[in-house]
Amino acid sequence: MTKKKRRNSFIIEVGAGISGIAILIFLLRSMLIFGETTLMHDGFYWTYPISQFFEESVLNGEFPFWNPYTHGGEPFYPLLAQVRLYEPISLVLIYVMKFVTSDLVMMYVWNHFIKMILMAIGVYIVYRPWTKHLFIRLSLIPILLFSSFMLAPFHQEGIINQFMWVPYITYFLLRIVYYRDYRWYSWLLLSGFIGLNWQSYFFTGTWIFFLFFALGVVFFHRDCLKDLVKSKGLIPKFTVSTIIVLVMMAPNIVLMLEKERFIFPARMMKLVDSRNGAPHAAYLQYEGKPENLVEGINMSYNAITKTGSFATMWDFIQIIAPDGNKHIPWSGRKSWGNSSEAFMYLGLLPWAIAILGMVVGKHALKKVWLFVLIGFGLLMLGPPGGIHMLLYYAYPPMRFVRHTSPLVLFFTFSLIFFFVLGLNHIFLTWRGYVFSEDAKGCVPNRSLARKRNYPSDVGGSHDRSVIEEYSGDNLVITHKAPFWENRDYRNAIAFLLFCFCVPITVYWYTEPAFLSTLYLIVLTLVVVVLAGIFYKCQKTKWQYLSLIVSHISLVLFLTENRMEFICHVLLAFIIPVGIFFFIKTRQYFSKSTKAYSIVILLCIFVFSLTGDLIYTFCKSETLYHSQKHPGLVFEVNTTPSDLIFPEKRLLTPPTIYGNTSQGMRYTSLLVRQHSVFSPMIDEATIIDKFEDALVNKRWNSIYLFREYFELINSEISPSTLESIFAVGKPVFQFKKGVVLVDKENSYDFLNKMGPIKSLQLLENYVLVDSQMYNQNLDKSSVTIRDVEDIEEESGVVSEGGKEDFSYTIEQYGNNSISLKTTTNKTGILYWADGYDKWWRAYVNGSETPVYRANGNFKAIPLPKEENEIRFVYNPLLFKIALSIYYVAFISFVIGGVAMYFLSERSQILQSQNVIAIC
Repeated sequence: MTKKKRRNSFIIEVGAGISGIAILIFLLRSMLIFGETTLMHDGFYWTYPISQFFEESVLNGEFPFWNPYTHGGEPFYPLLAQVRLYEPISLVLIYVMKFVTSDLVMMYVWNHFIKMILMAIGVYIVYRPWTKHLFIRLSLIPILLFSSFMLAPFHQEGIINQFMWVPYITYFLLRIVYYRDYRWYSWLLLSGFIGLNWQSYFFTGTWIFFLFFALGVVFFHRDCLKDLVKSKGLIPKFTVSTIIVLVMMAPNIVLMLEKERFIFPARMMKLVDSRNGAPHAAYLQYEGKPENLVEGINMSYNAITKTGSFATMWDFIQIIAPDGNKHIPWSGRKSWGNSSEAFMYLGLLPWAIAILGMVVGKHALKKVWLFVLIGFGLLMLGPPGGIHMLLYYAYPPMRFVRHTSPLVLFFTFSLIFFFVLGLNHIFLTWRGYVFSEDAKGCVPNRSLARKRNYPSDVGGSHDRSVIEEYSGDNLVITHKAPFWENRDYRNAIAFLLFCFCVPITVYWYTEPAFLSTLYLIVLTLVVVVLAGIFYKCQKTKWQYLSLIVSHISLVLFLTENRMEFICHVLLAFIIPVGIFFFIKTRQYFSKSTKAYSIVILLCIFVFSLTGDLIYTFCKSETLYHSQKHPGLVFEVNTTPSDLIFPEKRLLTPPTIYGNTSQGMRYTSLLVRQHSVFSPMIDEATIIDKFEDALVNKRWNSIYLFREYFELINSEISPSTLESIFAVGKPVFQFKKGVVLVDKENSYDFLNKMGPIKSLQLLENYVLVDSQMYNQNLDKSSVTIRDVEDIEEESGVVSEGGKEDFSYTIEQYGNNSISLKTTTNKTGILYWADGYDKWWRAYVNGSETPVYRANGNFKAIPLPKEENEIRFVYNPLLFKIALSIYYVAFISFVIGGVAMYFLSERSQILQSQNVIAIC
């Protein structure tokens, strides 16, 4: 292709891409333009409050490390990693979007949308070099923009977080392994994109992909590895790349080192006796104690099988019938099957072409990608797929994976590869037979083969019932074989058996008995062997038809929407394919008519493909148009505003419901109100009593501070806990002194005192861990009581009337607060906000120790008269790790781009020197 043609092709591709994105924005106009709706499910219930809090803080010039509103105050930076908010692309998008909109909901949705577009562009970049025609490249655009590839991340936030950078990692991995481009820039950019994935447990998808891809190369393409090992400078390049990845892992390393400080309730199970038919595990309730719980980042395999969400066989059946997915209810249609959130639909034509690519497509990496496709397909099935258990015990990254259904984009990513192969094959065989063994498809027709004495295995008869001999132009039949040796009979019988056995056995897969056991993998092996026998007995054409017809037959057998499905198949698949074969087989068409007919066929293909995808996209609008804008519906402020210090703490934040009974998590971040508990997930009534809140499920949070979790599960009386958390009271309080007690015994101490005496005690004292006691706490100015002294007293614990104490907030932020206090006596300033070792306090400019008070909160010595107090939260270790991460990111981007241009310049100079010498 000339330089001019390449430029024109690129312009057409860019124009088509922009047009497709414009249509996509128009379809999402209620979300992106008008801001009437937002993301649903995980995006709305889990991620949005966290994102709004982060966006607002950044726009106000503060990087939030502390969350003062949730669970009595807790570190915020683990959540940043969980939802990939501190990575550079998120920060850049926030700063760019502030010039577009001031509505934080629209900013959040646009950020999500732009990340999805970047993800789609990455897939396009990977497959573009393998397309044989401009039309094939253009056909990728609607598939990436209007299929489930774009729709699935709307439903579940983890899908895009797992996959976002994988296409770019794949591109540079292919450049090194397959294209044999061993230059420095390829190594640097590969390591940089790998480093971007090292946040929370979302790094796992990348490393699972690496595993399947590497095994595929080892099994089927070892020559690539041999060339890689022999490449010049492999050791220094690999070493530098590894260092970059390790450096960019720094924030996640810090989080892993600090993981013992947190409880992960979404991964916490209470073991239950199952002898009476009860489940092996159940979600945490109040009566559960920490020592009786299975908890942590890594769960046991038994717990994962009870709590993880996996794809089901229904998802793979519904890959051509998305209206059956119960998570995407279409109006006027009944859903069918026990499908998961792994929504897969690339269109009927792309599906049929992808099957063609599997059967007859040719590419050096075909077996590798088929291995990846099957690997992720079985892994998504979870325990019944067999691979899930094997990888859990043999591959450490799998220990961080609880749900395998969010790996759906890896499956569709691999499936698109076979679509490219199938469409390539159609274009390469345009002048011949589609199912030809010849790569170019230029096989003469049968009559011509007989006239020109071609041997029977090339162009003659393939019917073994007759043995043909050629003598000049004469054909002589010399023998007739039995009918069972007739290949046409064998093809027909194998086709019927395949189309009968496969739907029946796949239907068995959907039975609960198979879904809950490992029998599925055993049955799969049996079916694969039987299908292989039938498959090998068929010619290529019949192999392809067997796969197509068996899948369509299975859907017709299972669906309740048969007429709608038949119409869909007719319009989106049968008619365009029928016209294709009609045009392709008409030998009597003139050259000009043939050209016009090809143009008409391409137009029909485009119309069928885009019409099918856009129709499905619009019918699946519940994924993007069902969740109303929280600011419009619930009167929540969704624009950046100055922080106002809430004087008192609420028991629970207002429960915000969407179209389902699920409450929005982390609502306290939206209403900016200090709260003790997360919103109740399954309670429609307002909780106004501490004891009522304690008995409800509290697993609807990503993590809990360990001290907070232990406090609310300490069996201390609700009235005492209410006093400790300062519910309905000022969160800053003056106390006369401290009571020294070991942390392990503090809750037992309060329990022994009883509700009345403990409340009287807490009116004047705070409990401080005796192991944290610092001599800087002056005994002459602050009353210090030992446990023995308190226990010896009876009746009311009091030291006179209330002291004069007042305070005013001078400055309030998420990570710091400044206030002025006035008191007529020295004592203790108790702040009912979570304690963390990274908190620092300054009284009149001098640092003073911060003590853990009442199990989970903060207290400092307070001199009498007027004082200027400042609290600062400074998680130094994580800040250093985050700085290293950003420096490494900037370095790999600048270094990789610079080395790319230097390498290109060097190659140009070398080519010019060669020309000059010649």
